[in-house]
Amino acid sequence: MSVQTGQTIPDGPVSKRIVDRARFRWTVLFRDPNPIWIRELRQAARLTRTPIILMAVTVMITLIIAAVGGGASSTNPSDQVGMIVFHTFFSLAFFIVAWLGPSLAANAIATEREGRTWEAVILTGLRPQVIARGKFLAAYTAIGTYIVMLAPVGALPFLFGGVHPAEVVIAFIYLFIFALLSVAFGLAISSKMGNSRGAIVLTLLLAVPASFFVYGVGGPLTAQAVHQLWDRVHPSAPVWLPTAYVRGQFGPEYMALLFGLPALAVVLPAWFLYEATVANLASGNDDRSTGLKRWYVATALVLAATCAIAIVPIPYAGDEPFAVGSISGLFAFSAFSLFVFAGEPLAPSRRVTYAWDRDEVGPLRRFFGPGIVKTAHLQFGVGLFAFLLVSIIGLNEISSPPPGPFAISVDPMGFVRFALFAAGYFVFMVGLTTFLRARSQSSGNARILLLVILAALAIVPWIVAAMVGALSRGDDTALVIASPSPFFGFVLMKDRLDPLLYGTGYVATAVLTGLGFMLHAAGARKVRKVVSEFEERLAKADERLADEDDELDASLEGPVSSGEAPPSSSPAASSPVSSAPVSSGRPVSSRAEAVAAPAKEVGEHKSDGPSFMGGDAASADASPEASTGENPENPPSGPESTPPDAGA
Repeated sequence: MSVQTGQTIPDGPVSKRIVDRARFRWTVLFRDPNPIWIRELRQAARLTRTPIILMAVTVMITLIIAAVGGGASSTNPSDQVGMIVFHTFFSLAFFIVAWLGPSLAANAIATEREGRTWEAVILTGLRPQVIARGKFLAAYTAIGTYIVMLAPVGALPFLFGGVHPAEVVIAFIYLFIFALLSVAFGLAISSKMGNSRGAIVLTLLLAVPASFFVYGVGGPLTAQAVHQLWDRVHPSAPVWLPTAYVRGQFGPEYMALLFGLPALAVVLPAWFLYEATVANLASGNDDRSTGLKRWYVATALVLAATCAIAIVPIPYAGDEPFAVGSISGLFAFSAFSLFVFAGEPLAPSRRVTYAWDRDEVGPLRRFFGPGIVKTAHLQFGVGLFAFLLVSIIGLNEISSPPPGPFAISVDPMGFVRFALFAAGYFVFMVGLTTFLRARSQSSGNARILLLVILAALAIVPWIVAAMVGALSRGDDTALVIASPSPFFGFVLMKDRLDPLLYGTGYVATAVLTGLGFMLHAAGARKVRKVVSEFEERLAKADERLADEDDELDASLEGPVSSGEAPPSSSPAASSPVSSAPVSSGRPVSSRAEAVAAPAKEVGEHKSDGPSFMGGDAASADASPEASTGENPENPPSGPESTPPDAGA
């Protein structure tokens, strides 16, 4: 029976079919709602300031809309006034959601940690996924009340005309969808921060510029391109998407632009933010990598397929710019994934391997588990496949332009050189990430070093080229200095260059590829060495614990077999401390200290976890029985359960 509603909860779905499982989840949603969500709603209902804030925001927006409508009605026809009021209201609502949503979500988890109540939430036994969903629903409900309160104001354009009712409804739907992303973003920040003030400040520092960028690029700039496709969409309309649904001409472009791309733009970022939040909430010895790796594989393949499909219908000479843009987008996504997975642990913890063995997990799921070497292999395979797919489709379209008056002959070798250089640089970055993570004490150090090295390679060669005058005098051969930079690939796209520069491009591609695999091999060797040394120390700790158990059993069985009274409880007579094994020249006073000794000798495994990504960190308060695996009821954990990082 549910504690929240008092209703009976079904034991499970009647079968493994998708329909039955969906019906079961829907039933559980209403009969046993998320306990974190219900608790947050009850706390919010007791706040007296919430209705006052809602009323103040609604009144302020109403006065602004009334002022804009009154000023526009004196010089414009009624239908244009309705459009002006429509765009003004939903532009203001967009910024309210973009700023207020992350701020509300930023308090969700950081406040628990700051108020010392996070431990109580953990002790409830709820999984990180349940906690993340409950916090999300609470913050999303809060921002949803603001949108609902503003709904009557959104109907004011009907007083002037010029706006279809479906446009207003679709605009509100997208407002709720964007609120979903903003709340998920704030929750991901909050899951990493330790205090609410820092979480709110960091969230606003990121959300404010991001909102202006999305509004500018996704609003008027995109409206100009859409106007060329559908002339009924105003070329400078900031809120063009609802208008395009109503006034656009149905066809393949309609389905792709208004259904396919918005779905990808919402689902993939929301999935990543959810997995990042769950990873930040999970324990350091849990599997915090599988979800993020699934997201990476799905996103990379979807992006590659989307770019490949979009290249085909582009007419005449637009193929090469779009193909180059697709390769550049894949490269940017791959670079972002490097920082995501730079927080990977060196190897899975004992708790993870115990869970795998208990559940009889197959090799594919183990491959998606924690481990920096397996992660690099995954990036090599998926990333290179995505580059290959987009490159083949783009090369085919560039090599055979459609006939017509606008057909322009483009040299396909420029695109080939660019694609090869981008793929080679990707291999180099993956190998560099593996090497740095294997030799860093924490994931934070690996990310900082990776950022510094990649930024230096991207900027410094061009600074040197400018200092020697290669950019001012237009000498192509002097641009060889900039070959270590990833932007050098754009230079290789030119049709007429010195053969030396072409040769430098091919040599740089080969060198980067070989260096990337060499760095990966060196990092993998370091990981194997560290893990093997750690396992040896764990084996020695197990032997010392076994010897301690044998001596304790012998001391208890000896007096019983000889008929003598059991030994006294004095420390000198019966305590096993005097005969306990030693570590680092000091007697080990307890079983727990004997387990922790090898970890102290090797050095603690310090991992600051992921900034929206998975990592592995040691848990210093686990029991010895759970950590050594002697009690199968408790999954292994503890300082010995996670392989340590290597010293730099």
